[in-house]
Amino acid sequence: MKKNILSPNKRWIFVFALLCLCALSAFAQSSVETYGQLVQAIRETQAANQPPAKQGMVREAWTIGKLIETHVAQHKLWGNYSQEVDQWLARDVHLTLRELQEKRYFARIYPENAPSYDLGWGHYYEMLDVKDAQLREEMAKKAEQGKWPREKLREELKKVLPEKMPEEKSLPSPALGKLNVYPIVKAEDGRRLKIDLGFNMDLNVPEGSNLQEGDFVSPAAAGRGPLHALRATQNDLHNYPATVIQVLDGDTLDARVDLGFELTTTQRFRLRGLDAPELGTPEGTAAKAFLVDLMTQNPKVMIRVTDLDKFRRFTAEVWSGGKSINQEILSHGFAVLEPS
Repeated sequence: MKKNILSPNKRWIFVFALLCLCALSAFAQSSVETYGQLVQAIRETQAANQPPAKQGMVREAWTIGKLIETHVAQHKLWGNYSQEVDQWLARDVHLTLRELQEKRYFARIYPENAPSYDLGWGHYYEMLDVKDAQLREEMAKKAEQGKWPREKLREELKKVLPEKMPEEKSLPSPALGKLNVYPIVKAEDGRRLKIDLGFNMDLNVPEGSNLQEGDFVSPAAAGRGPLHALRATQNDLHNYPATVIQVLDGDTLDARVDLGFELTTTQRFRLRGLDAPELGTPEGTAAKAFLVDLMTQNPKVMIRVTDLDKFRRFTAEVWSGGKSINQEILSHGFAVLEPS
């Protein structure tokens, strides 16, 4: 696996962004007496973490939470001001009420400073339900030392806090069939047969073959003599190996698809069943960053094409390392189920 090494310029930008976040967290806390100052400080904190970095997202979450908590503490005599502030901020800084409450709680359980473990915001999000500070520290140390991915931490937390962990949403997912299986169909002229590769691409059936309309073939057998019909079902159609070459947002990516027969095609895919936040919002940025991270770990994927969406993009189920990427995004809260 290739290491994701930042260029010197990118490393400098990354360090500068973290320094900005640290400076903001120290300076802005004393400058949020008015609501306008609070909004400006949060916006500056968000801007300092662009593009989002792993430790930067932790620092950003803590800083925003601390800013709000500091501001609210100065208005204790104003009845339900704490709840009203969250309502206003949801409108003015483009964070949901839930995100604001999570960040505030994060700052309360780490009152002095953001934790310094080499963990991402997703790890700390999983530990928000751990009320015992000592247990939370133990789990954070284990996660850091063991280099646990977020999924591993979630599983370990289930063992110690089974009643606290929310049930995962599930996305109905068709099973992946055989790869590169294609049907034999009649060409438009009705006089010849062709191999339908999908994506509006096809190949002529070689002359002299015994293939008939309705048969299935695979390029895997092409190197061992003439093409011949194989046993397959409709579930085996539209399944391809592919390499992700670009992530557009939290539920859209470009991939180079291996069709076999020494043919490839590059296509844009919308992840089936998901609705991720729009880019330009903090939620959308975080969703894209999560998908980028997944695809950077293993860009070699399996794709099952399911349909076309309203924008004529292919919708697809994507697997990587034996896991459904669609389900991973949903389970970690970076998208919701698409309305039916």
